[in-house]
Amino acid sequence: MIINYPEVQKWLTEVENPNSQNFINMRYCGLEPDDESYKRWLKAYRSLKGWLQKQATQL
Repeated sequence: MIINYPEVQKWLTEVENPNSQNFINMRYCGLEPDDESYKRWLKAYRSLKGWLQKQATQL
């Protein structure tokens, strides 16, 4: 259960809300994330993806 993994919850929040806004709304606002925001999002994405792949192999 993801509730037991605060770090994973943090990654998921970052992936869902890059640049501190919902990822779906980003396409309508016309603002692109700066390099630092993108790097933070990419790190969270890769971490979350790795964690999910690890979970899939342990089921």
